[in-house]
Amino acid sequence: MTDTPTGGGDVPVNPFDVGVVVAGLVKPDDHSLLVAGRRLKVRPDDEPESVAERYRRAITRRLIAREPRVDDAVWQSLVNALGAQLRDHEHADNQTLDAILHAIDGL
Repeated sequence: MTDTPTGGGDVPVNPFDVGVVVAGLVKPDDHSLLVAGRRLKVRPDDEPESVAERYRRAITRRLIAREPRVDDAVWQSLVNALGAQLRDHEHADNQTLDAILHAIDGL
């Protein structure tokens, strides 16, 4: 008998905690955001924490809607896609958030 109960097949009963990993993916930092390791400038009149929260909510909603069974493989695919996608973005704005959401759609 194992310590980790399983449901249908080999899928663990405890799902991947999307909120926790998204919080690690999007971090406020001084006057910027760190998203998947990429520093994005926040507008001077915005608070990095509130921008981070907006990004986290949008990413979490889209990810759960598109990939209800997020696991380590899906997450790693997203992180890899974001590394490439965010290369051309410098600001934490709607355009960058849209690019992140499109990366999720492409998983």
